[in-house]
Amino acid sequence: MKLTNSEMQVLNVLWLDSPLTVGQIIERVQQQSEWHANTIKTLLTRLTGKQAVSRHKDGRRFFYTADVSREEIVSIEADGFLKKFFNGQMAPLIAHFAERKELSEADIAEIETILKELKKS
Repeated sequence: MKLTNSEMQVLNVLWLDSPLTVGQIIERVQQQSEWHANTIKTLLTRLTGKQAVSRHKDGRRFFYTADVSREEIVSIEADGFLKKFFNGQMAPLIAHFAERKELSEADIAEIETILKELKKS
């Protein structure tokens, strides 16, 4: 599932609190951006079409809920990034970040712990 940054912004609102009405979603998104209500409604329609969001009617109002978790999207996006930039290989990715950003002792210890756990499995 490919999501735009704009769609992610709407999903972030729903991950924090849902179900929400379209009015509540518009209000919360507009606290972070200057998008018009119609833009946000269009994004909700696209997210519903991608089955990332569902809606149900209660009386005269529709309530929206995220149907994908943040973890699912992070996994999909991370896999895509790894394939696109590092040919699906993890070692060059880790080397890239290690060379460009100073790793703290805590970062290194955490990476070592993760690698030890992976070796056990």
